[in-house]
Amino acid sequence: QFVRPENSKDSVKGVKGTNKAEIDAILAHLSKRLKDPLTKNDSIGIVTFNKPQMDEIMKSLIDSPDPIIQQALLEGVGGEEIFVKNLESVQGSERDVILFSVAFSKNLKGELPLNFGPLNNAGGERRLNVAITRARKQVRIFCSFKPDELLNRKSGSVGINHLGQFLKMANKEDDDMSGVYVTRESHPDRMRKQILQSLRD
Repeated sequence: QFVRPENSKDSVKGVKGTNKAEIDAILAHLSKRLKDPLTKNDSIGIVTFNKPQMDEIMKSLIDSPDPIIQQALLEGVGGEEIFVKNLESVQGSERDVILFSVAFSKNLKGELPLNFGPLNNAGGERRLNVAITRARKQVRIFCSFKPDELLNRKSGSVGINHLGQFLKMANKEDDDMSGVYVTRESHPDRMRKQILQSLRD
């Protein structure tokens, strides 16, 4: 599921490399989850693209005046502690729900830079794959720009292109999803076609 913070224009404020709008939205969502009988027992992990956002989220959690967040930090949720990790340190960790903060956003000129940290590097798409598969039940993505704003930049980075497709899928803007599921074979076998149709359905 894709979450675009209402005050995403404030995303460029705060500590360099952080996104305050996403942090505020994550804390508000976390508090709401912990109060909801249907979700209060789901274990939670928070993943960010960079270390500054990770540190700032951890600081905001510790400083939160919300007693239910403080209790969850002390006692854990669903028998597991809440973790906050970045793209490079999340491998091996797993929770029921992952709250994923993209952190990067448009600059003061309204431009979306294409520097997404380790995602830009060779093999960055594998780091993204690891991060988004840490959830047993659900991934919620907090992002301050629209998926098409990234896809339209036509980056040469495989990792950034995969991120754009993943954001678009999460935002459910493409009902057909035909642009997301890509096979390398020119003639995929029958079983793959059936799986693809089931996924689309």
